[in-house]
Formats: sequence, C-alpha cells, structure tokens
Amino acid sequence: MLDALSRETLALFEKAMSDRLPRIKDFYSGRRAFLVWTQAPSAVWADCRTPQRSFEENMKAVRRSLEVEMDSLPYLEPWHGVGVYACSFGCAYEWWEGEAPYTRPAFSHVREALEQEPLRPRDNEIMRLIMDTIAYFKKKTGSAIPIVLTDTQSANDTATLIVDSSNFMVECITEEENAHRLLGAVNAAIIEFSRMQADLIGDALATPGHIMLSAPGIGGISVSDDNQSFCSAEFNRRFTNPYNDALGAQFGGVAVHSCGNWAHAMPALLEMDYFTMLDCACDASGDPCPNAPSVVAETLAGTGKIAQMRCGGSVEAIDRIVEEAARPGLRLILQFNWPGDPQTAAMLYEHALARLEARYARGEP
Repeated sequence: MLDALSRETLALFEKAMSDRLPRIKDFYSGRRAFLVWTQAPSAVWADCRTPQRSFEENMKAVRRSLEVEMDSLPYLEPWHGVGVYACSFGCAYEWWEGEAPYTRPAFSHVREALEQEPLRPRDNEIMRLIMDTIAYFKKKTGSAIPIVLTDTQSANDTATLIVDSSNFMVECITEEENAHRLLGAVNAAIIEFSRMQADLIGDALATPGHIMLSAPGIGGISVSDDNQSFCSAEFNRRFTNPYNDALGAQFGGVAVHSCGNWAHAMPALLEMDYFTMLDCACDASGDPCPNAPSVVAETLAGTGKIAQMRCGGSVEAIDRIVEEAARPGLRLILQFNWPGDPQTAAMLYEHALARLEARYARGEP
C-alpha cells in the first residue's frame, strides 16, 4: 500500500505527464530545438542496497522534481552500483555502510578472464537484486511512474573493472583477439539482461535511460562510457564504439555519457550507425575537467544528434551555455545543477528558457 505522500506524488506526476510529455516528444521527434531541466538532489546513486530503500529514495527525488516546472519527467531507477556486469565475470561487490558499492579487478590479464564462464542473470546476485527492485517499483506504482534500466556500463568500461585496467589497455593492442572476445562476451551479457529488465518493466519503460532526459516511447539505451575521456578516438573506434553501436542496433539507438573532457572523442561517435545523443559536463561545478560548450556544439550542430550539456545552477553558468553553444542546427538539452531550493530552480528554468528562445529566434551565432 502507498502512503498518503506517495499517493499525492502519483497525482502530481499524472498532471506533469500530460503537460511535459508532449514537449519531450516534440523535441525527440525534431519539432522542438531545445529542452531545459534540472535534477533534484537524490540519494538514489548511493547506499541503496534493498528494493525498499531504492524506492524510498527514488520517490523523494520524484517528488522534488515535480515541485519545479521543467521540460523533463522524473523516473524510477533500479540503481545498485556500476559493477553489475563485472559481477558476471568474477568480480564481487564491496559495499561499505553509507557508501555506494564498488568492485576490484578479478584478473590481471584478459586471457585469465576468458577462462571464467560468465554467470547467467539468475546466478548474478546484483542482477537478481535489480530485478527484485523493478518488481517492487511495479508493485508500488504499476506503470504510473516510468522506470529506466539500471546504469549500463559499456563493454569497455566493464572490461576495465574485470581486468586490471592498465593491462587491459595494453592487451587490446598486444592480444587484440582476446580483447575483442571479452568485449563481445560483456556486450552479450548487457543485451540479455537489458532485455530482461525491459520485459519486466513493460509499458512503464522510459528511454534512453540513466542520466539522460528520458520518457516512455523515446527509444534507445543509455550507456555510461567514462573511458572515452582518456582513450584516443582511434582506440575508441576499434575497442569501444563498435560495441556501443551494437547495443544501439538492438535497442533503437544509443545515448553515450562520459565524465571528464572527452570532446576529442565525440567526432568518432558520428561515424556510428546508431548513435543518437551524448551527455557531457560543461561546467567545473559538475566535473573538474569540463568540456568547452563551443567545441561540443561545433561537433554536433547540423548532424541531427543531441547534446545534453550539464552546467552549474546559476545564471552565469546557464548564460555561458547559451552564448557559446546554442545555435540553429544544434539539438540541445540544457541541464543545470539543482541550485538549492525549488524557487531558485524555477527562476533559473524561466531564465534559461527565455535566453534560449531569443537565441534560437535570432539565428545566432
């Protein structure tokens, strides 16, 4: 049974859905040039080791997000760490009290990892936890609030959780066939478990997913691929992008996130068949190594691909994105950090909206 606050939240969500979903669909279908949103503070990506705790923290974030006008819909996320797929290849979760979980590499070399028979989802404790959490979400809310897949780490990211990362990078060059065998096995696990999650979520599925502005019916899958930031574009062309593209082929497009400054790697994404959008930090308040907004914009403008740019929760940070990046031909999602209270967030939303409308109307730069 839902408590009174949860029932009230569902009612607020239903109203927001009717107002915001048309804007989101217009944007993703190309009829709208930009969207603006902020993400309410959340402990979802922390010490949520039970379905009940995950639901409670998700619902707190959903409620906060409904208190402010924006161009996004909140969603429930069955997040239980980033080592989900690594656990199918010999890694174990270490989960300290009050902390998000982490894993340590299980192998020193790729050839050792290939001797490990990957666990099936039913034998992977964390995958079972994720499925239990999705089932709990569904039990509590049915399909009333959208649900995304868990945080999907790319095959390359996962491989550097399974194998010592320095050795893995070297062995991509010295033992290329073995590296591709491991990457292919991880991708197969991602595809299998992502389908299982999607089947259980059913018509509540919001896509692309984790960290992206998502909604039911959009399509695609979100991939976290932080190795993009320190690998060369040529390395990514050989050992990263083909596997992300294979996910896109299976799920109707792939949206790629990386932390750090990875502008050097972005042009190579445009060579992929199923790449649809990227997410990047463009302000030091959200990442110590942010991307230059103008460089991201120059890469994606006119391609039809979407740039989700994240910045600080201030007028100055928003203005920098508008002035350096916003331009005709750039499909832009501007996400600003939560500024501390709903009133300030509402003011920043209106400010960003007005600035972007004027910028796109003038046809600048």
